[in-house]
Amino acid sequence: MKFKINLIFFIFLLNIGFTFAQEIAIPYRDGNKWGMCNQEGEIIIIPKYDKLEFQQDYSINHEIVIPKIKDKRGLISNGRVLFEAIYENVYEINGIYVLVSENNNVKQTNIVTLEGKSILKKPIIQIISSETCNASSTLFHLLNADFTESVFIYDSHTKSIACWLYEDYYSISILERQNNMKGVVFALKKAKTDALIIENWDFSKLPKEKIKTKLTYKTERDYFNRFVEKSHTYSDTYGTGSGTGSGNYRYDEVVVMEDRRGDPIYDVQAAEVPPIAHDGSNTYTPPTYYTHSFKRVDNQLVFEKSNQYNSKELKKSIPVDLKIPISAIEIKSYYNTTRHNDTIDNYQNFIIYKKRNKQGLLFTSDSKQAVEFDTICKTFVTLNSYSDASSEVVFIVGQKEAKTNHIKYSFYSNIKGLLFPFQYDELLPLKMYTNQGNISYQSRIGKKIGIVQMNGKELLMPQYDEIKQLPQSSSGHVTKLYQLRRNNKFGIIFQNTNTQKIEVIDAVFDYEIGEIYLNYPKTEYKKSTELNATVSPKITLLSLKDKYGNLKGYANSNGTLYYKN
Repeated sequence: MKFKINLIFFIFLLNIGFTFAQEIAIPYRDGNKWGMCNQEGEIIIIPKYDKLEFQQDYSINHEIVIPKIKDKRGLISNGRVLFEAIYENVYEINGIYVLVSENNNVKQTNIVTLEGKSILKKPIIQIISSETCNASSTLFHLLNADFTESVFIYDSHTKSIACWLYEDYYSISILERQNNMKGVVFALKKAKTDALIIENWDFSKLPKEKIKTKLTYKTERDYFNRFVEKSHTYSDTYGTGSGTGSGNYRYDEVVVMEDRRGDPIYDVQAAEVPPIAHDGSNTYTPPTYYTHSFKRVDNQLVFEKSNQYNSKELKKSIPVDLKIPISAIEIKSYYNTTRHNDTIDNYQNFIIYKKRNKQGLLFTSDSKQAVEFDTICKTFVTLNSYSDASSEVVFIVGQKEAKTNHIKYSFYSNIKGLLFPFQYDELLPLKMYTNQGNISYQSRIGKKIGIVQMNGKELLMPQYDEIKQLPQSSSGHVTKLYQLRRNNKFGIIFQNTNTQKIEVIDAVFDYEIGEIYLNYPKTEYKKSTELNATVSPKITLLSLKDKYGNLKGYANSNGTLYYKN
């Protein structure tokens, strides 16, 4: 028994060792040649290619790399060379690879598995089209070397051709793809002199099944004449598409090919409203709502409190004497709600005023206590808190230094007061937002700049020479926002669109950051719930470009470089 336990533990250790031994393959530049290295910078493929490019598709899978030598292409997967750069084109379709070559102006296409084994019995000129039937099946329409056409279904599970629909036909055309490839209609001619036939395949059944009914036309002209006749005669009065037609015309199974574009339309159903829970009592006491506001009454400032839904309760009106002319007072509207037990208070405005060399704020939530500063920016921001019903308003306020007489700036909240000491020489708004309406400001102390949010959180300390807004573009779950520069080193601020969080890569790189590849080499849309979901190592990979946009190499977000000039 002890031996069995030790054996299991030994196997477990082997699995752990294998997990941590996995390498990430990263394009590596040495001078003008490209190869691949691992995440530690150790060479996996000796640099010999003119270029290495990630495949251009929407899978966000960067395990596949296209090596190039002059105008020839190959294919690398997970740091392993599958096909050397000797082809005109190389690309992937549903787990198999298409190799296109050309010799003496003769084009040849081959379809091979990951192991390099051809799935075709003979070479072809090209793939006319490919259609995904379901998660494991793909329909291929081929042009053969003798210019005949064929159609087959490929099964990615068995890595083989599941069935041939047609082989070596004179002409094959797809007329219609029905219901997400559950059905396909073909127009066919087996030989040049044969009549044109229409056949419908049911792809919802396995194996694929041909529907027996078909229409035959001696010539294409006969078919198109019938097509035109049908389009003019098959209609009904109300335009529902469900009529029986007019005259003696009988509706047949000729289908109309549709050009389907745009996003599908889905029916949206409202969520069910949960029933209101009762405590069993027959009495219900509604909350009491009070409104608090400042008003001008007879050229005087008044604070008023009233019951919103009970006019019998007398209003509470209190004169407010700030010992300044009423013309020096502005009433600003905003909305704030607080609740205490069964009382709900709605605060509707606040006062901003000038008094001698000061500017002041007075809130309806505390109508007896004003706050004054040397300067107040009249533009304020409302921060919504989802933990309760209250809203927080935040202002930029300034105070003069006693020694220098220069104004230093901070943020003031009607709930929290001064958010941090007066320290910034300047605060400028940035077009960068986070949750709860938080606006970010560019802060400056001396000649150095940083970023601070209106909730008082300092995103970047003022130590940068430049924070440059970038043209917003989203790719791979990343929206680039600002480029950072410090001592001629570059960094970036971006938003992770998966988490909606703002993230910062510090300015430690010699070149500007181009693309940001999160969870390289393969970005997943959702976190896996499998036990081995975190087995594959991942990094945040950056592409680095010069000021002209030329790719100079790659780097890890922690500063590790994968190139050598």
